[in-house]
Amino acid sequence: MTDVTSCNFERLAPEIEAAIESAAFVAIDTEFTGLVYGPDATPSLFDSIEDRYAKLRQTVASFYVCQLGLCTFTHVPEENLYKARAYNVYLCPRSFGSVDPQFCVQASSIEFLCQSGFDFNKCFYEGVPYADRAFEVSRGGLKLTLPEDFEPQRVAAEGRAPTESELRRAMLGFSRCFEVLAASGKPVVGHNMLLDLLLLYHQFCEPLPKSYAKLKAGLSSVFPAVYDTKHMSLQLRQQGVSWLKELMSGADLFSLFKALSNSVVPYAPRVEGAPKDLRAHEAGCDAYAAGFVFLKLAHIVAQRLPMPPRALSWRNHRDAVRPYANRVNLIRAQYHHLSLGPADRAAETRPPWLCIRLPAQAQAQVRAVLARCGVVDMRCLSRHCLLVAVGNYGCARDIVEAFQDDPLVRVVKYKSYRHNVITRAWLWATTVGTLALTAACALKLVSGKVPAL
Repeated sequence: MTDVTSCNFERLAPEIEAAIESAAFVAIDTEFTGLVYGPDATPSLFDSIEDRYAKLRQTVASFYVCQLGLCTFTHVPEENLYKARAYNVYLCPRSFGSVDPQFCVQASSIEFLCQSGFDFNKCFYEGVPYADRAFEVSRGGLKLTLPEDFEPQRVAAEGRAPTESELRRAMLGFSRCFEVLAASGKPVVGHNMLLDLLLLYHQFCEPLPKSYAKLKAGLSSVFPAVYDTKHMSLQLRQQGVSWLKELMSGADLFSLFKALSNSVVPYAPRVEGAPKDLRAHEAGCDAYAAGFVFLKLAHIVAQRLPMPPRALSWRNHRDAVRPYANRVNLIRAQYHHLSLGPADRAAETRPPWLCIRLPAQAQAQVRAVLARCGVVDMRCLSRHCLLVAVGNYGCARDIVEAFQDDPLVRVVKYKSYRHNVITRAWLWATTVGTLALTAACALKLVSGKVPAL
């Protein structure tokens, strides 16, 4: 794995761009300065996809990617081999004239980076600059405006026109490599990659739009095919193949990496180019691990198709995983994943919300029991009613069983027309209005005052 800083970027940029162009696919990962921008942006099992995007948009606008992992995988078909090239890119925004970027840091995220051995000196002293697509310069290059009394400096500056192009390239920094990736149309692979995609789009393309539909269109133009190994692994586990369930019992990236590294799958491709010191939460290492997991999962899926077991081409692998394309895992929300395709395909939802009726004085005890049942989020509808969203059906069953013998607590499936105060008020108002209108018409009919049609 190669660390990329401002000291070696100009030398390595052509190599990175060539590696992208020759790759079958590119894996990415990011480390960033913050994870959640305030309590209002905290993920919840009550979140719809649009709700979650609105929260993530706040977060993405506040933090920045300080380390980008990029790993290219090039197929060597005659050897049933993929050659990996991993790059660990330190990024740091730079001020230039009126351009003076601002960003936030979150204490817990900085502590996490410290525990993972992140090199802050490389980031802030030697980070590679970047610019989004809105950063424009004049066609003739960057123009220096100097006061008249600095004539010697003016002459010196105007006499070095070639350096203007160099300065422009330097200010664009890693954006040049990012544009090569976007223009290549190569599949992009990551693990639990929604926040990675949004941060990269915001940082290298443009601020995230308010509309989720516009975001999908923008992301699709930059990343036409993305594969999330978290979503792929969860889907394969749910398909009921016992040995796969046992193999992929852990869903985090390095649990999958270790499991798939130690498994024997006939004719699975070899992968060369692993970082010598493979460490979790170093972006370049994580990108390599995500690409490795993707390849192994693609081969497992392809071998399940009706064809004789044999070494497979990249085209075979790509075709096998096409059903997983542009589906990205969604953490702690109403849906398990979202689709970045032109039209949302049906995504599995979590179990239905539960409504728990209870004595007001029992709320603390009930909340404690709910917390022991698993991953839950709660909202208080009233002093006597809790709305509960659960992460899985096992948790829902545990909650029902925990209170089934309690005469004071009742657990039912939530129905908005019955349990939501606003919905109930609207329904009552509509019903009363309809009855009043019907009664008025009836009275007019009786009195003969309704005009003939």
